[in-house]
Amino acid sequence: MTKTIEWIAVLISIYGAVLTVIGIDPYNIYVLNLGSLLWVIWGFIERKYSIIIVNFGMLSIYVMGTAHRMGLFDSIDVSKFIDFFS
Repeated sequence: MTKTIEWIAVLISIYGAVLTVIGIDPYNIYVLNLGSLLWVIWGFIERKYSIIIVNFGMLSIYVMGTAHRMGLFDSIDVSKFIDFFS
């Protein structure tokens, strides 16, 4: 079962990268989200913490990017956040 999840994650991640290269947007992000989610699941099953951390980080970035594209952050004033770190 874990080999199946691993290889499905590989194929989906590659497919997401191909969609990104040929400009199929936003479906590339959805596919990459799925690939990262499968890698996180596989990492928990196999106790591969480096895989969990990398793919959880990527999944978080993809989800934030998707939310940004959907306009969910339009009402948030990010200039205050940027000023805080400058």
